[in-house]
Amino acid sequence: MKNNFNNNSNDSIPYGGANEKMLSNYIDSVTKISEESRISLLNCFKTETYPKKHLLVKQGQTVYKLYFIIKGVAREFSLIDGKEVTNWITCENEFVTSFGSFISGKPSFQSIDLIEDSILLSISRKDLYSQYERFPDLERFARLVVEKYYCWLEELYLFQKYNSAKEKYDALLEFNPEFINRFPLHYIASLLGVSLETVSRIRAGKPY
Repeated sequence: MKNNFNNNSNDSIPYGGANEKMLSNYIDSVTKISEESRISLLNCFKTETYPKKHLLVKQGQTVYKLYFIIKGVAREFSLIDGKEVTNWITCENEFVTSFGSFISGKPSFQSIDLIEDSILLSISRKDLYSQYERFPDLERFARLVVEKYYCWLEELYLFQKYNSAKEKYDALLEFNPEFINRFPLHYIASLLGVSLETVSRIRAGKPY
């Protein structure tokens, strides 16, 4: 598949076998589903390619798509008093959207942009819910994914509330060492809720 990041690809193209396999493997890592369910679900996904800095979701708008990241990185952030606050960063082999908006049909409380050229698989809310109605095992798959994200959200809340800056940094490094070197440091600082200077000093092994 040719990766063309020079176009703003609202034009979806059929996904290739490698992308399909990556999502299929993710499904298998969560639960087992029937081949009929698998084929039907995968056929609903489309590939979308976007350049770095593309705004995938805008705060205040209702979200109707769920994305699975094949290549690239998505940053979830909110505007607080005119300042961007990073909520999370999602890498390859994970789903991303504004889940509250996608599920409830209400406006999103956050924006999502892409901080690298990205290849995504997308499915509309309408198509996804139609699959749930047809295949009970897909509802189970979705429930398990939501449970995973809920546990992660609880852990993130406690992680942010009770840990020191150094503990937050070390926990993030343990969770995904790639975070520290792959992403701009000001995003990491915003995610941890500390100053850029503090993160710089922690990374350099200096008192903060």
